[in-house]
Amino acid sequence: MVRFFGKQKKQKPSEPQAPAQESTVPPAQEPVPTTDANVSRLEAEIALQSDRLYGIALFFEGIETLFDGREEIIMANRDQLLGIIQNGTDRLKQAKELLAQVKAGEATAPDVFDFQLADGLENREALIERADALVSVYKRVFSGRDRATPFTEEEKLKLVEAVAAGD
Repeated sequence: MVRFFGKQKKQKPSEPQAPAQESTVPPAQEPVPTTDANVSRLEAEIALQSDRLYGIALFFEGIETLFDGREEIIMANRDQLLGIIQNGTDRLKQAKELLAQVKAGEATAPDVFDFQLADGLENREALIERADALVSVYKRVFSGRDRATPFTEEEKLKLVEAVAAGD
């Protein structure tokens, strides 16, 4: 077995097998057995990052609604936000795959999984704060609503008004 970013990967039969050697890795760096706490932490982080990605999508929806007809503003935000959403979605998929492997006993749960959400963005913290606020309001205003259902213009305005009112 070969260790690859916290996952165990089987060697292909055609790959030469290294002779068995004693570990030269200090004990503090050897893999830590998966614990229920690690699994729970990874599950909670996946849920949080999923909410944040949805919040960023809501933020973009709000920009499109508030700046309808002002294409330069919409376009200035589109590439950046859609890039963040795509990268975040890719990392979320990796985390879910890792979680499935951990639950199947095929990998070790990490202490931390770095989602790298909007890393390098100058206003990263402000964006995450907005995303968290939007999701919080969304959960209250649209409790039980399927996230895959597209918003009507009235729903978009209702969400924007609720956020602006501090609901």
